[in-house]
Amino acid sequence: MDNLEKLKKLIQSGEKNIVTKKDLEQGLMGRSVGIAHKIPDSAFQGCIGLKSITIPSSVTSIGTLAFQRC
Repeated sequence: MDNLEKLKKLIQSGEKNIVTKKDLEQGLMGRSVGIAHKIPDSAFQGCIGLKSITIPSSVTSIGTLAFQRC
């Protein structure tokens, strides 16, 4: 399980409902080399407990259905 999947599980379990810039940067790292520029397709799909997310300026693309049912 990579960092983004771990972050999604924390949101789905109710342990986390606010995602900071640092959380997202750490979650996206490991999916690519260097600074992560894209939030993948379906990344947070179904995370109904998600109340807030801060997207870093390094993110230039958000995948399809990344926040569906949030």
